[in-house]
Amino acid sequence: MVILKIALFPFSLLYGLVISFRNLFFDIGIFKTVKVNVPVISVGNITAGGTGKTPLVEYILEFLLKNNKRAAVVSRGYKRTTKGTLVVSDGERLQCNADACGDEPFQIASKFPNAIVIVDEQKSRAAQLAVQKFKCDYIIVDDGFQHRKLHRNLDIVVVDASKPLSRELMLPAGLRREPMWNLKRADIIIYSNWKQKSDTLKNTSAKLTARTMLEPRKLVGIQADDILELEVLKNKTCVAFCGLGNPDSFERTLNELGLEVKVFKKYSDHYQYNAEDIEILKKEFKEQKTDFVITTEKDFVRLINMKAQITELPIYYLEVGVRFISGEEDFQKKIINIRMNN
Repeated sequence: MVILKIALFPFSLLYGLVISFRNLFFDIGIFKTVKVNVPVISVGNITAGGTGKTPLVEYILEFLLKNNKRAAVVSRGYKRTTKGTLVVSDGERLQCNADACGDEPFQIASKFPNAIVIVDEQKSRAAQLAVQKFKCDYIIVDDGFQHRKLHRNLDIVVVDASKPLSRELMLPAGLRREPMWNLKRADIIIYSNWKQKSDTLKNTSAKLTARTMLEPRKLVGIQADDILELEVLKNKTCVAFCGLGNPDSFERTLNELGLEVKVFKKYSDHYQYNAEDIEILKKEFKEQKTDFVITTEKDFVRLINMKAQITELPIYYLEVGVRFISGEEDFQKKIINIRMNN
């Protein structure tokens, strides 16, 4: 691993140089941005892999909907089978499946049926559609920190506090997407996976910082009314699986809930499950004689089209949400009082 990083380090320097020039061209106006006439909130990060962006997008979306705002979520739709503009939900009904739009947009659209969800490689084009056709009051851009073509009124960066960001190399030798000094663009920094001894970043110009944790809430089965409270998991056993950018955090969460994870299968981020994968899970479940098969919500939405094959398994997903440790009230004020003149 060390040898590979050394070999890739020159490419990281080149990548960082390209990104720096790209950002400079946006800063001085050579590359133009697209503006829409409603507040745009970008939720992004500075590293590849999971930091907890999607739960924060859901938190913001839920907050806006509760405040009677018509909100749209715009996403690239990573690893979807389609291209171009695709309306996932028009605020009344789902328009496609998870394969067509990507797991995270489908998850958001399923959970918030009143929200507009659109996927497009050109997020600025999706934002314009959300305003012009669906008359949205707010646009939330999922994974938008690097998508500078769309002007944003609030830039939120999610940083995994459990991983020292300053030690992370640039892509491809490491996971960092941009040089550290580009965090100066952030209006808000959210420290996810906050622990008592976590370090905060120095020399950022963010107007607000907040600390959060992902909070497990319940287990949900194939049928929507099949819900288990977390208390029933203590001293139980399970086969668990996920395709996440940070799979170890999911296994750690299950252990903290009192579950004995007898088998934990890791797949690549946004993995597309097939019939063979399901058969392997069935085999592990029978051989280990566990009580449950548990996955994440993001993985579960990719299994919906395979419902007939998984009905034999007591399969559940763990629903999680964002819990603020500090800064929640100020964060909500920033969201609801966005100024349009920046």
